[in-house]
Order: sequence, then C-alpha cells, then structure tokens
Amino acid sequence: MAKPRRHLKKSVKRTLWGILVVLFALVAVHHYRARPQVADSKPATHTVATTTKAAPAPSKAAVQKALTAKWQAILAAHPDTPISVAVYSPQSGALVALNNHKTTPHTTASIVKVAMLVQLLHVHHAAGETLTATEHSYAEAAIQNSDNAAATGLYRAIGDSQGLTTLFANLKMTNSVANANGWVLTTTTASDQLRLLNQIFYAKDYLSSASRAYLKTEMGQIEADQQWGVSAGSTTFQLKNGWRQNGDNTWIVNSIGHLGTGKRSCTIAVLTDDNTSLKQGIRLVEQFARAAGTTLALPQ
Repeated sequence: MAKPRRHLKKSVKRTLWGILVVLFALVAVHHYRARPQVADSKPATHTVATTTKAAPAPSKAAVQKALTAKWQAILAAHPDTPISVAVYSPQSGALVALNNHKTTPHTTASIVKVAMLVQLLHVHHAAGETLTATEHSYAEAAIQNSDNAAATGLYRAIGDSQGLTTLFANLKMTNSVANANGWVLTTTTASDQLRLLNQIFYAKDYLSSASRAYLKTEMGQIEADQQWGVSAGSTTFQLKNGWRQNGDNTWIVNSIGHLGTGKRSCTIAVLTDDNTSLKQGIRLVEQFARAAGTTLALPQ
C-alpha cells in the first residue's frame, strides 16, 4: 500500500502547484491592469529642468576694441565714401563712434522722419494731448512706408524747421542742423542719431512710455521691401532707412534703429554718402550692422 500513498502525495503536490500557478497568474494580470497604460511606441520620459549659467557679458573695453577693429577695416576699404557710424550697447555700456570725414555733414534723407515724430509726440504729451487721427495717419505712412507727403505733414505739425531745431537743442544733438528750406536738407551725424534713438529705446525723460511704445511699434512694422540696412545685424529689429540720389548720380544711404532685445541689444546708426548705387550703399551699411551684431552676440 506504500506505492499508492506516494502516488497520492505526488498528485496532491501537483494539484497544489497548479493552484499556485493560477493564483500567481491572476495576481499578475490584476497588477498589469491596475498600472496606467502608455503608448507602446514611446517610453515614458521625465524632463528635469536645468539651469545653465549665462555667459558673462563682454566688458566695455573688449567691445570697443573688437568693434573698432572690425569697423576700421570696413572704413579702410571705402576711403572715398563719407561714412559716419555709431553704436551703443546697454549691456556693456560701450559706445563706439567712427567716421572717415571729420568735416562733412550727412544729409539725413528719410531717417529724419523719426525725429519729427519724436518731437510731435513730445509736444503733445507736454500739452496733455494725443495725436489727431490725421497726425496718426501721417506718422504711420511716414515711418512704415517712408511716404514723403506724410512726412511733410509731420514737419508742418511741429512748426517746420523750428520744431527740429528745438528737438536738436533739447537732446543735445549739437551736430544736427535743420534747414529752413525743408526737412529733406536736414544734416546730422551717427552719434547724434544715437541720442535720438536712445530716447526711444532706453531713456525715459523726453517721451512718455506710451509714446515710446508707439514709436517702437511703428519702427517695427516697416514695409517688407524697406527692411534692409541695420536689420542685417539681428533677426530682431526696429529701424528707419533713408536713401536719395544726388545730382551726380551717387547715392545717400542711411539706416538707423534698434537691434536685439533687453540688455542684449543696441542702438545703431550708419550714414553713408557718394555710393555708386543704392545696392552698393545698402551692402556697405549692412557690413557695419553685421559686425555690430556678431560682436555684441545679438540674436542671429
């Protein structure tokens, strides 16, 4: 009778093992179903926010040295072209200004339209007023489209040349001169243009915050075929260009504006004359702008 007992014990063991296997399978299925399901094709990931330390800003001296060298090389390649160029970097505090013709003033061409709008906004704010509908239409057309008739409307609204003369005196633009014969004959320098631009983009003592925002918007919506010049220095920009053919078929090509955002930005003015063509003048202006953009590590 021993053999049957051993057989019975084996049978019981097999039955118990079978029950355990079934129970284990049931527990495993329950555990699997209880887990949150994720897409089969992609494993779950967890992103940890990391903080990278920003590179230190270049020093004032380093910016001045590097940019001066780059600009002097461009000036040397164009000895017969009157050029005045200047940039201000709030991040480094550097201001670099060069020209290759100490005595020749630059005719502004259409960049003076920014100055006229600045003065009009200043006068209205001082009087507790805002632009009229007509003045607003003048401003939009003069800045965004460089419309000359609209610019003449702004010129009349500020009191003709006296309005510009007052602006130049108020902002200490000592090398800028208004002409009684019309805004097209206004002369200036790149350094003086920075004084004007800095009142729009950095200073807060000549314009209200609303006026500054208005100017930034207008200069940031220049029509597409006029977005050349200093815009070559950064993918983020506000600008105004001026261009005019001289009587000897050479060209005045000027560009002023603001590049970048926040502290990583700059105001810049590039004024040129006696260019052999409009395209040649644009290429020249953009060389200076690119050199500024790369030196200051502006958005590219």
